Amino acid sequence: MCSVARSYESLLGISQEEAVGIARMTKGYAYAYQVMGYLMFDSGRKSMASDLVSQFDQYMSECVYEKH
Repeated sequence: MCSVARSYESLLGISQEEAVGIARMTKGYAYAYQVMGYLMFDSGRKSMASDLVSQFDQYMSECVYEKH
């Protein structure tokens, strides 16, 4: 398990499986890591629900440019 997943697991109190899934989704990008951590912490949820993913996508599209 990577350090990002371990961090999510310990700081948010989520399962290892959930933490690894989120780490894969954020692909190691620091800002993505922070946004998803904030959204999960703020919501108090222990899993990555579709509405959180939608919020995450919105933050990323508004605050980060897309590289091609």
